[in-house]
Amino acid sequence: MKNTFAKIQRVLSTDAFFYGIIALFIGQALWIAFAAVYPMAFDEAMHFGVTKLHADQLWLPFFTQQPAGADVYGAVVRDPSYLYHYLLAFPYTVIAFFTGDQTLQIIILRILNIALSLWALIIFRRVLLQARFSKAITNVALLAYTLIPIVPLLAAQINYDNLLLVFIGYICLAMFRCIEVMNKGVFPLKDITVFIILCLFASITKYAFLPIFFACCVFLLGLFIVKFRKKFHKIKEMCRGQLKKMPRKTVIFLTVFLLIGGGLFLERYATNSLMYKSPLADCGSILSKEQCMSYEAWQRNYEYAQQKPQDFTPINPVGYVSEWGYGMWYRLFFAINGDTVNDRYQNFPPLPVASFAAVAITALGLVGVAVNIRYIFKNNIKMLSLGVVAGIYIVVLFGKNYFSYVITGMPVALNGRYLLLVMIPFVALMALGISMLLRRYYRTRIAFAVVALLCLFNGGGIVPFLVYSSDTWYSPHSPAADMVKKVQKPLRKITPGVQL
Repeated sequence: MKNTFAKIQRVLSTDAFFYGIIALFIGQALWIAFAAVYPMAFDEAMHFGVTKLHADQLWLPFFTQQPAGADVYGAVVRDPSYLYHYLLAFPYTVIAFFTGDQTLQIIILRILNIALSLWALIIFRRVLLQARFSKAITNVALLAYTLIPIVPLLAAQINYDNLLLVFIGYICLAMFRCIEVMNKGVFPLKDITVFIILCLFASITKYAFLPIFFACCVFLLGLFIVKFRKKFHKIKEMCRGQLKKMPRKTVIFLTVFLLIGGGLFLERYATNSLMYKSPLADCGSILSKEQCMSYEAWQRNYEYAQQKPQDFTPINPVGYVSEWGYGMWYRLFFAINGDTVNDRYQNFPPLPVASFAAVAITALGLVGVAVNIRYIFKNNIKMLSLGVVAGIYIVVLFGKNYFSYVITGMPVALNGRYLLLVMIPFVALMALGISMLLRRYYRTRIAFAVVALLCLFNGGGIVPFLVYSSDTWYSPHSPAADMVKKVQKPLRKITPGVQL
């Protein structure tokens, strides 16, 4: 029996197991990309529409005036989240040159987004391994992540989160490099420059990266103060010495990209702050009310705020935690269709086995991390940096959602996908916390990992989409609907908690 558990652990630690995760992830995402109706629920119409607007103006990455017909996407003229759409406009232009079939265009762009998500998955494996998570925990965490139902759903559609995840993975690696160099007592001039460049471009990919940018900078600044508090006077000399040793081409390359990234960052965030008193300017501050009412998210918040009772008293932040947590959990594991005429963005509740297992795993993982926090982060500053960044991001996200609730009187924008930016390190830390709790019970630890993954399979991944989908969830003339009909009935029988 002991040999069996040892074999299971060896399998979980292998590269072959990781390749299996990749194959499973690609298979799920490709099925959705080819089969699902356009547009899908997570703003796919907006991302494709703005991409086409950029394709009409490839000479400049941002707009200097509101494009005609763009009001439905908000105030894109001052939107800081534009880099993804600008970059995607190039392959779209090539695709559109060869075919005017929008369905084919969508499928090809979805495949490009799957490639981005796969790229992010591979980078994050490097991140976790460099943070000294074991291979087994790394692979288990990545598999658990891909079994969160909205992960393959998001990967298989046109969405800027797919590019942002790639940036975040590389930013983690750049931060690790800065940590390594500072631990040697050397100021990381080159590595900190690379880190800043990546952060600047990530910031204009999606504004939601700003809290991560802030958290990374706070952590590195704290480490810098600790490591160089007695050597501040030597920093200038260190930088001069490194510049002399650095190849001239490298200096020019870094300088050019630092200037471009810094210029684009300031053009959006600094200008917005000066002109509209906010780095993320409200649509109503830029466009007329009539124009902004065309933008669904702004219209929703505006109408909620107008309908809010005058005597409305918001619950306190502590009391809001349960509602926020439920909303995030629900929208990580629910099933949702695309934009159809009859049942627009219809959603179904999470399937119980996978979703409740996730709650139990998270609760046990948090206990494990709390109990063993000194052992987990002792002498592992890279792992600590991931924990700090994820923690700060989650707190800021909660604060933003709570502030929106106070303004509108409704719990708006409780989207679980916003957590995906830090979900992989978070899941890895939960897995490590459980492993530490069970470290004296080798067989129990392995058995728990296997049972947990089996539970996540039962209602995770694309299973919710499959068991709840109907003909309207699929692209016209797609054979996927007929294929699903053949397996849907038996799949529903072996998946507990299906609510039709």
